[in-house]
Amino acid sequence: SRRRKEELRRWTVYGLTIALLVVVLVSADWAKLSETFFDPEIFADLFPEILTIAAKNTIILALLAFSGGMMLGLVLALMRLSSIGPYRWASLAYIELFRGIPALLTLILIGFVLPIALGVRIKELLPFLGNYGTPAVALSVVAGAFLAETIRGGIEAVPKGQMEAARSLGMSRSQSMRSIVVPQAFRVMIPPLTNEFVLLIKDTSLVFV
Repeated sequence: SRRRKEELRRWTVYGLTIALLVVVLVSADWAKLSETFFDPEIFADLFPEILTIAAKNTIILALLAFSGGMMLGLVLALMRLSSIGPYRWASLAYIELFRGIPALLTLILIGFVLPIALGVRIKELLPFLGNYGTPAVALSVVAGAFLAETIRGGIEAVPKGQMEAARSLGMSRSQSMRSIVVPQAFRVMIPPLTNEFVLLIKDTSLVFV
C-alpha cells in the first residue's frame, strides 16, 4: 500500500543516516580532535578572558553596529520611498553595493583604505567610542544596507489608509510617517530585525582580521 511504501522509505532513510553516522564516528581520529579542539588545559587558560573580554566586546560591537545600522537603514529606507528620483537611485546604489560585497571587505575599506587614501580615521572622528569606533562603523555600514530593505518592507506593509487618515487630520507627510506609519511598521519588523541582530553578532568575529 501507499502508506506501507512511505514507512519503508522513511525507515530506509533512517537506516542510511545511522550507517553514515557510524562510519564517521569510527573513522574519525578522536585523539587528534581532542588534542586540537577539546584540550581542557587550553580551555581553562582562556575561560576568564572569554567572558570578561571576548563576550563583552562581542556584545558592545553588536549593539553599536545595530544602533548605527538602524539609523542608517531608516534614512535609506525613506530615501527608497521618496518621490525624488536621485534619492531613490542613491539609496538603491548604496544598498545593492554593500549587500553585494563581503562584510570583511567593508571592514578592510573602513579600517585601512580610508586612513591611507583619504586620511579619514574613525577613531579621531568618534573618540568617545574608543577602539570600538572603527569596527562599529564598518559593521553599521553593512547592517544599514540590509536593515534598509527590512524597514522599507515594514513601512510598505502598513495599510495606505493609515497615511490617508493621518493626512485627512491635517498632518504633513513627514509628520504622518514619523508618528503613524513608522511606529506601526516597527511592530511588523521585529522578527527580521532580530535575525539581523543575530547575524551582526556573528559578523563581529570578522573584526579579528
